[in-house]
Amino acid sequence: MSGDGGPQSPPEDVQLYRLKDRTRAGTAGGRRTPFTVASGLLVATAGGLLIAGALLPWLVIAGESVAAVREGGPDGAAATWCMAVGVLWVVLGLLTVFWVRRPRFLHWLTWLLAPLTWGLVQYRSQILGQLVFVHNADLRSEGLATVGAGIRVIYAGIALGVAAPLLSLRQALRVLRT
Repeated sequence: MSGDGGPQSPPEDVQLYRLKDRTRAGTAGGRRTPFTVASGLLVATAGGLLIAGALLPWLVIAGESVAAVREGGPDGAAATWCMAVGVLWVVLGLLTVFWVRRPRFLHWLTWLLAPLTWGLVQYRSQILGQLVFVHNADLRSEGLATVGAGIRVIYAGIALGVAAPLLSLRQALRVLRT
């Protein structure tokens, strides 16, 4: 009866019809759950922790802080990497929260950079740990050396960056099933 202007028959798959209708209207990806929003905000917070950790001292010798950006390795490479990854995580987290017409799960990309960042910081941390051991054993008269708070803050940021996307795991699985 569609040719004479009368009522059309209902579609066979109502959910598919609704999905096509929402896609045409541009509202298919606009629904956010509180878990996705919280997850995106936590990823942005994890990025902020990476940036803060890169700016905090990575080594303290006799009460003097040695900033990682200047002294974290060759030209501060590890700290610069952490700052770049932190900025990217902040952007991914905020896009997950506010970007309505695109996929909601951009913040899952943190799982790609977290192992690389952890490996680089762990490598630098071991080098600094050896430096602390040698300094404290040989040059104790100059004062004790300790590993600074920057590395611990970066580890906290990496852990939060890995754990935060898990808040939206249920919704991600539900989206993949449909």
